[in-house]
Amino acid sequence: MDFSLLYAALGQRDEAFRWLRRAYEERSFLLIWINVATWYDGIRDDPRFAELVRDIGLVPSTKS
Repeated sequence: MDFSLLYAALGQRDEAFRWLRRAYEERSFLLIWINVATWYDGIRDDPRFAELVRDIGLVPSTKS
């Protein structure tokens, strides 16, 4: 998750999602905060974000 935060902050979406996917595969408990974590606001509009949120089992946030 730490790397995903860093890459999201740098605007490097592909890398951010690569690390988020890895966190998902490793079942990181921190992913439960993905809908409310402001650190991901810069990539929240990417369709991969909503897909990941659904994969986790959460409802995608309407926060923009």
